[in-house]
Amino acid sequence: MPRIAQRYDVAVDASSTGQGLRDALRALPEMLDFIARTGFEAERVTSLLADWDHAIEAYPAHTTKVVLHRDPLDLA
Repeated sequence: MPRIAQRYDVAVDASSTGQGLRDALRALPEMLDFIARTGFEAERVTSLLADWDHAIEAYPAHTTKVVLHRDPLDLA
């Protein structure tokens, strides 16, 4: 599995519900703190890591967990 060189602030909804997404967004600061303190490697529990441009092929792969990555956006 390729290593992701940069870190991103993310929210993960694994419930497929609106409430699950709201809970993930509210928990993000605590989760980021946990990851920073423990060095938790979330990519190790990923079944498929794909480039953003290949999302349309990655999602139908029927794996346990799909994670998409892309270059940071330049919003400046």
